[in-house]
Amino acid sequence: MIKDLIGIPYKAHGRDRLGMDCYGLVIEVLRRKGLTLLDVFYPDTSDETNIEILKILKEGISNTKVDNPEEGDVVEILVHSQPSHVGVCLGDGTFIYALRKVGVVIEPLSRYRHRIKGYYRVN
Repeated sequence: MIKDLIGIPYKAHGRDRLGMDCYGLVIEVLRRKGLTLLDVFYPDTSDETNIEILKILKEGISNTKVDNPEEGDVVEILVHSQPSHVGVCLGDGTFIYALRKVGVVIEPLSRYRHRIKGYYRVN
């Protein structure tokens, strides 16, 4: 369902196969599950802007904060002590996200265990 996304390059504001940012990837993965997230245009990729995107993600749609993530749950990660990065849990202790230097990858959630702010189930 998501294997074709692996390797797509990172691109700020990216929303297609030419490049995706972390929020664009979340939008696409959840779209494939039949869920629609509000997309926003943002003029830069500063931490402050990313915090606003996460606020929209958490407040602009119906969701529930969960303690035990399942496949399809959104994970929020702290970057420089601010919640400014998101990915999607795959249900096996891994998650998919867009990394600036590498592009779309799958990695263990345990790698970020000390920086995970929370998990959210989109309803």
